Amino acid sequence: MTLTQAIASGKPVLYMIGTPAHCSTGACTPGLQFLVAAAKSGGLASSFAVVHAEVYTDNLASTVAPAVTALKLDYEPVVYATKPGGVIVDRLDAVWDATELGEVLARVGAS
Repeated sequence: MTLTQAIASGKPVLYMIGTPAHCSTGACTPGLQFLVAAAKSGGLASSFAVVHAEVYTDNLASTVAPAVTALKLDYEPVVYATKPGGVIVDRLDAVWDATELGEVLARVGAS
């Protein structure tokens, strides 16, 4: 699913930008794992549209992806949480845990 498709779904969106293979903070893999675990255990997929974007367009990490340049990111990972329609209402930066992700899901799901 693309970000455009996710926004068009009418659901709140979780948009993670991070690349576990080349992460600058070392937090991308755990962050992505928390997101996958939440999707498997809490009905996240039925309530939210979830999109993961890589930071690079190639395996050599030599070309930055449009997701990074469009949002002018200089670190990763980042998770944006939006209301239906794409209005950003919350964000997780660099390092977070399952509890913090759950708090964002609860806030965005309640909005």
